[in-house]
Amino acid sequence: MLQQLSDYLKAIFDDMVGEEQPFVAVYDYHTLETTGYPYLTFEPSDFNADFLDNANNLREYFFDCFIFQEVLDTADGRKEAKEILVKAMDDVINAIDEDYTLG
Repeated sequence: MLQQLSDYLKAIFDDMVGEEQPFVAVYDYHTLETTGYPYLTFEPSDFNADFLDNANNLREYFFDCFIFQEVLDTADGRKEAKEILVKAMDDVINAIDEDYTLG
């Protein structure tokens, strides 16, 4: 199940790669090596299961997502990097929120 969920998230995030998209690359493992910026990495980080009653078992899967953006050595480098990161974060949150199966 965890691999299926990871593959599902990868497909969602892969749709966010390319021209006019927030990411240059997406990796389903954490890495510092990339083909460009910004890029996203994610990995499973935790799991929780609560046996609520004889008919309900609540499972929660947690993933750590990291967005990387280089900061250029210019007067506005940090400001520009922050703006890119904030937009990318919003896009990731919206992509997850829009998929009712991930709620």
